[in-house]
Amino acid sequence: MDYLEILHREGDTASIRQWLELAARSGYQVAVSSYGAYISHTPDKLDYPLDLVKGYALFTLLKDLGDAGGIGRYVERKGEEIREKMTPAQIEDSERIAKEWKTTHPPLSFFPDKLGY
Repeated sequence: MDYLEILHREGDTASIRQWLELAARSGYQVAVSSYGAYISHTPDKLDYPLDLVKGYALFTLLKDLGDAGGIGRYVERKGEEIREKMTPAQIEDSERIAKEWKTTHPPLSFFPDKLGY
């Protein structure tokens, strides 16, 4: 996530998109919430293709953390903002994607992976 800040200062949006998605796949909570918000265009800061279904799925997963780290209200508000743009069929697809993500990615965490010992 620190590297993303450097890329932002350099104006390298394409690399930011790439690294943010990789960080989200690692289960790091900050990356998952940022990635979910940006792909659902709430807000649209990184020019990702719009993906309400996956974005909402990620916020659904973040609800599992409860209010740990003080994120509860943010997750609820942002998730509702995304949900308001969706059809019932999209919401159903999102539930399926959330379940699939849970089985194919590490559990969500507030701590980034260690790079060494």
